[in-house]
Amino acid sequence: MSCFQAPSDSRSISTSILEGVKRNDDVAWRRLTSLWTAAVYNWCRKEGLQPTDANDAVQTVFIRVHGAIGRFRRGCFRAWIWRITASVIADFRRAQAKLPAARGGSGSWVAKVPDEVVSDDDSRSDSQDDAGPDPDPATTRRIIVRRAMKLVRQSGQFEKNTIEAFWKTAVEQRPTKEVAQELGLSEGAVRTARYRVRKYLRELLEGQL
Repeated sequence: MSCFQAPSDSRSISTSILEGVKRNDDVAWRRLTSLWTAAVYNWCRKEGLQPTDANDAVQTVFIRVHGAIGRFRRGCFRAWIWRITASVIADFRRAQAKLPAARGGSGSWVAKVPDEVVSDDDSRSDSQDDAGPDPDPATTRRIIVRRAMKLVRQSGQFEKNTIEAFWKTAVEQRPTKEVAQELGLSEGAVRTARYRVRKYLRELLEGQL
C-alpha cells in the first residue's frame, strides 16, 4: 500500500495536522476527520456493514484514532487507520454474532466528526471487486483527494481562478492554452496555478495515501 509523498524538504501540512491532533487541537481534528470520514465509511460498507452500523463504526474508529494517535509514528497513515477500521469492523461482527466486543474510549471528540460526509453517495465505489489490505484502494484515493480539494477551497490561500486552472488542467487534463483562454489568464499563470495547488495537495496528503 504505497503512500502519497511530498517533497522531502517540506514540512508538510499533513504532518502539521497529525501533530495538531496529538496536541488535542480542534482545527487539526476537524481537518483530519474531513479528509478521512467518508473513506472509513466506504471501508465499512465494503466490508458488509449496513448504513446504520457503518455510521456507528465510523464514530468508534475516530474514538480509537483519537486515543491511539499519540502512538502513531512516521509512516503511512492510510495503512494505520485501515488497521483500526478493520478491528472495529471485526468487533461489530462479533457483536452481531452475540459475542463480546471490545469497546471503550471517550466520545468527546466524536461530535466533531463531520456527519455530512458519512453517506453512500459520498463514498460509493465505481468497482465492487477490489481486494487487498485496503478493500477499495482506488476509491479511497478518489475520496481523500476530493475531500482534500474541499480543504483547498476552504483554505483561503487560492483565488477561484487558481483552483479552476488546476482542476481543468491537472484533473480534467485539458490543454493549458484552452484553459488560459477560458479563464482569461496567461498560459504561464495557468501553469503557476497548477504547480501551487498541486504542491499544496502533496503537502496536505503526504504520508496519508
